[in-house]
Order: sequence, then structure tokens, then C-alpha cells
Amino acid sequence: MEGGIIEREKFMNKFFAIDPNKQYRVYPKEVMAAIDKGELEKDDAPYFIIQPMTASRAAKVEDNLSETKLSSQGQDNTMLLKSGTSVLDTLNSGLKGWGNFYVSPGQEAVFRENNGTPKPECIDAIPSPWRREIANAIQEGKGMTEHEVKNSD
Repeated sequence: MEGGIIEREKFMNKFFAIDPNKQYRVYPKEVMAAIDKGELEKDDAPYFIIQPMTASRAAKVEDNLSETKLSSQGQDNTMLLKSGTSVLDTLNSGLKGWGNFYVSPGQEAVFRENNGTPKPECIDAIPSPWRREIANAIQEGKGMTEHEVKNSD
């Protein structure tokens, strides 16, 4: 983000709304760096398909981020931050697929879902730093539409 504005939203001094009904393509930063260095062709790069959360769904995920426990005497105060759970909730809500993502050379990872939610083994297959990046993109509504991907070369 630059000055609080998502880069894809800034185009010729115009700003565009996030459409939670559209799906977007996201490339992890590590992958984009390899593309920028010429180490990887964009057509061969792993990408993830996301759908931004609605405002009410994002609020529910944020509400579940922390939990506070107070004892009856007010002495044993405990606050739990559930950032890992928040990432998983976000991925379950907004991860819709992937491409060029392999489990081994020549064997593409299969994306499986159940009623619109990725199966746990799909989330497990994503490297930890990428999970957080993808979750952030889902929360921010950041990514590129297929039209933007085609015209970005």
C-alpha cells in the first residue's frame, strides 16, 4: 500500500471500488521479485485466486481475532490474540483457487474445496509466509482481475 491507497486502485487520478463479487489474481511478493529479476516468466509463476471479503465478513473475522478473560476478582486478566486463526478464517473465506502451483516438478497441486471453502490440505500446502500475504490481499481486496493480468505485460 502506498499512502493508504492500494496501488491497483490508483489509475490516472481515479479510484476504484472493491467488488467483493469479483475474483482477483495475487502473486506472492517472492514470486513478483523473481519475475522482476527475469528469473521467472509471469505465465509460469504461481498465483492465487482470491475474492475479497464483504465488510460484514471482515468484521466477523476481526471480532474473532482477540479474546479477553477476566477473573471474578479482576486479577487474572488474560488477552489472547488469535492471529493464526484470523489468517485461516480469511483464507477459508476468500481463497478460491490457484495456478502454476506445484507439489513436485511436473505435478501441479490440486485445489479442492467443499461448499466454497478450501479443504484443509490446500491451506496446508501454501508456505506460511504466503498464507499471511494472501490473507492480507483478501482483507484489502488487493489483486488483479483477469483483464488486468492480460493487459499487464
